[in-house]
Amino acid sequence: MTRHNPTRPNRINPIKSIGPGILHIAVHNAGVVVLWPFLPRYFETLGLVRSGQFVDPAASQRAMYLVYFLATGVWAPQEPELVLAKLMCGLPIDTPVVDADDNPPTEQERALSNSLLHAVMQSSVYLKDTSVDALRKTLLMRDGSLRLDDVAPGAGWELFVQRTVSTDPLIDTLPWSPGGPMQFSWMPQPLLVRWETGSRG
Repeated sequence: MTRHNPTRPNRINPIKSIGPGILHIAVHNAGVVVLWPFLPRYFETLGLVRSGQFVDPAASQRAMYLVYFLATGVWAPQEPELVLAKLMCGLPIDTPVVDADDNPPTEQERALSNSLLHAVMQSSVYLKDTSVDALRKTLLMRDGSLRLDDVAPGAGWELFVQRTVSTDPLIDTLPWSPGGPMQFSWMPQPLLVRWETGSRG
C-alpha cells in the first residue's frame, strides 16, 4: 500500500492553560514511568542506544513507540497518545512522528518487552502472581497529567500520576523509587514524577 504522507500529523494531546504560563496535558499511561530502571538496558540490547545516546533519530522514534507498547500492548497509536513516551525518549512534545503501522514490533522486541514486564512483576509480592495484561491495566495505564510552567526560567515538565489510594501497595512495595526526578542520559531535562491520590483537572 502506498502512503502519500509517511509522517503523522503534528498533533499532541489537547493542551490547556490552568494558570498564567501553566500548561496541562492529560496522560492515560502515566504509570509507565515505573519502568525507568529497565529502559536503558532494554534499549541498548535492542541496538537503539549506544554510549547513553540514541544511535540516530529513527532509533529515538522506535524507542518512543516501544515505551507506549510496553505500557499498553498497542502499537502505532495516534500521536496525541505518545506525548509522555516522547519526553521519556528525549523528544520535544511537538516532534512529528514517523508512521509505524507498517513496521510492527519484531520478535526480539516482543520477547524482550515481555521479559521486562515479567521482571517488574517478579519485583513485588503484589505483582508476581498477576498477568502482563493486569500489570498494564492496574499500574502502567494510570491516568495522570503533564504540567509545564512556561514562564519560570529553566522549568521542566512535571508528571502527576494518580494513586488509587493514599497507601498504594502496587507502588509502595516496588524496590526502587517510582517518583522524584527521572532523567536518562538521552534526556535534555529531568521529568519530575509525583504520585498523588485523586486526579488533577
